[in-house]
Amino acid sequence: MDTWAPGRGITTIDEVISAVTQWLPTADGITVSGGEPFDQPIALLDLLRRLRSLTEADVLVFTGHPWTKVRETVDASPGLIDALVTDPFDVSQSQTLALRGSDNQQLHFLTALGQTRFASFQRPITEVERTLDVMFDDRGDVWFAGIPGRDDFRRLREMLENAGRKPQHFGRQATVERRDARPMIRLCPNCNTERPLTEIFCEGTVDAHNCGWDLSAVDITLPGVPAPKPQPIPTPVQGPACRNGHENSPGDLVCSVCGEPVDERPADPTPASEPSPSPEPNPSPSRRQ
Repeated sequence: MDTWAPGRGITTIDEVISAVTQWLPTADGITVSGGEPFDQPIALLDLLRRLRSLTEADVLVFTGHPWTKVRETVDASPGLIDALVTDPFDVSQSQTLALRGSDNQQLHFLTALGQTRFASFQRPITEVERTLDVMFDDRGDVWFAGIPGRDDFRRLREMLENAGRKPQHFGRQATVERRDARPMIRLCPNCNTERPLTEIFCEGTVDAHNCGWDLSAVDITLPGVPAPKPQPIPTPVQGPACRNGHENSPGDLVCSVCGEPVDERPADPTPASEPSPSPEPNPSPSRRQ
């Protein structure tokens, strides 16, 4: 769920519940993070009670307060929080532990479900987990989801400034001064078209067919940048494939990536080479040279 910097407005628990209800059937967990959830302890517990009545997903909460400060609130409503990360972020500390922005922060298991779901995070963080989702809205606001690395904000600031934007402030939320009305885009390397950031798989066309290229790993840029050359599919397709080259499982009729029909015919075998003609027999044995 998104959290808001102070002074951005007021919402209600009913509005929050209405906003997330459609996602609850497919969610395996709920995370409540900063701002500071325990600045509104009554509203926090009321929200968690409502969520508990709608889903069996685990609940993870982050707080910048030490455990001694929030323990009384947590103990007053047992079972609402499965796991809790406590203590303030400290930039002078290292960042080597999973789920934590700095190593002084502590992970507490408050229920059996919390122990089951989060005990595996009592370990060093892996490089694969060092990811941060960055989202831009139409007003120029930038939203972050995840635990940023130490240089992530600096690199984002440089990227925005190089793109002609001027970040006004960084914190829970950054607002970017827009010097023009052009939205940021991704350039599809397959069909060479500019795609909006709302597209995960390219909705352009290639040879009158849906492109379907995975845009999640394509860099965000300004419109008008020269299009890159199409990249080949990195590995040969072994099984049934659609017209865009996405591999599927035997029996699939529609591509699970782009929705194009799957060609069930096996790939054409490599033509067998013509056998070499047999050498003419020698009239008499000879020594091999």
